[in-house]
Amino acid sequence: MTATLLYLGEAAEAKTTPVSFILSGARLVTLRYAEPRAFPIFAARCNRQEPNLGSGTAVLMGLLDTIVDRLADFIERIQGEVETLSHSVFENKGAVAARQRRFDVVLQSIGREGEVASKARESCHSLGRLLTFLAFTVNERKEGKPLYARVRAPCAM
Repeated sequence: MTATLLYLGEAAEAKTTPVSFILSGARLVTLRYAEPRAFPIFAARCNRQEPNLGSGTAVLMGLLDTIVDRLADFIERIQGEVETLSHSVFENKGAVAARQRRFDVVLQSIGREGEVASKARESCHSLGRLLTFLAFTVNERKEGKPLYARVRAPCAM
């Protein structure tokens, strides 16, 4: 299964990268060309506590939870930035030339945030497709009702 994930690249620039998740028996293998922060965050979480990770699917679900949490953080940041930009447009006072220069900066910022929002949307859709296929796989592998219910919950939305 492959998903497109949003991550921060060099200079805190939002980028996307394909990540493949390979379930083989009780193991999970990931193939990635970048290191989204969700992976070290999940590894640190596993080192701090003893989560129930008895199968590759359980590990995948924990990792996907972390990925979705990070994606939610991105979206929250975008909402805050767009709100700030909105206030700066509608509360802009000063001479015409100064306002025009500020509007140019605001317009560039809106464009950047729109690009990040588009990448976040792409990542969300990609994860949705992955979860739909994962639900089918968990059902076929007879991994148990609790795990199947956990996988199906986001797909029902």
